[in-house]
Amino acid sequence: MVNSITIKDLAPRVLPIGWKLIHKINLPEAGETYVYQGKAGMRVFMSLEREDVGERRWLHVSCSRRDRLPSWEDLRSVKDLFIGRDKEALQILPPEEEYVNIHPNTLHLWHCIDERIIPG
Repeated sequence: MVNSITIKDLAPRVLPIGWKLIHKINLPEAGETYVYQGKAGMRVFMSLEREDVGERRWLHVSCSRRDRLPSWEDLRSVKDLFIGRDKEALQILPPEEEYVNIHPNTLHLWHCIDERIIPG
């Protein structure tokens, strides 16, 4: 496993019209995070995270809208642009007692960088 991968390595090199990188920030829980503003006010946060146990690295992409949850089409276009059309992404629904809701109109996608973890 190559440990030197950074969020910069995973970020899109070219953004479609209507998208722009607006911030590069360091969040205590996620490290270096890129924040993008997209079409019709959609916002995307992109970070690289490592499991507490084990060595898997995860690309975490969240997308939000101010006034509503992102649609299926929104989520799909974010997945294609920020994770890749040829890669799998997971949306996780944890047990209710583990819910965290910092922003009510945000959905999250996860991509395991190191291996495929879901059945074919």
